[in-house]
Amino acid sequence: SGTLLAVSSVAGVDAGEGTGTYSASKFGVRGLMKAISDEGEPLGIKASTICPGMVDTPMIGARGRRRREMIAPEDVAEAALYLATLGPNVVVHDLVLDRRGSGR
Repeated sequence: SGTLLAVSSVAGVDAGEGTGTYSASKFGVRGLMKAISDEGEPLGIKASTICPGMVDTPMIGARGRRRREMIAPEDVAEAALYLATLGPNVVVHDLVLDRRGSGR
């Protein structure tokens, strides 16, 4: 038994123009985790995917985004802790994290 967590992206929930390959890979992560969750249920295995928007990391920082438009890495970590500590009888398959005021 246990909980598996994967990080995908909001691009794996809602693809946008010019994100075809990236979005396809993130949709694939979500599909894999859902299959693992379904197949692992008899063994007490849960699998969840965290789908954050832009996270304030060095990789994204190079694009010139303003920090206030991004999600803090600590918020993603808190989401992971939340999912990992849910009771044995509930699973969240996809948790989408958006920055407040993002308009999604």
